[in-house]
Amino acid sequence: MVCVYYIRKHMKNGDIVFEEAEKVTWAQTCSEMKKTDGLFKKLSVVKAFFDAKRNRGEWVEESKPAKFWSFLLKDLHGNSWKFFVW
Repeated sequence: MVCVYYIRKHMKNGDIVFEEAEKVTWAQTCSEMKKTDGLFKKLSVVKAFFDAKRNRGEWVEESKPAKFWSFLLKDLHGNSWKFFVW
């Protein structure tokens, strides 16, 4: 419970920031797959699409508090971090 208090406090101060991923549609992913050569590269494009959909962004670890709390923040992705910090 104490961790939630400190993380929320740092988020209000702007020390800890969640950077949302850019929105990519399935049509954009398909057109990107058509441009790439090789099966492995095509699969990596699809994997990047699904990772962006699942995680919806990443925590920016540039400040000292963000580096300190990174062990806990790495598990919070997608929409789960909003409910956890709220």
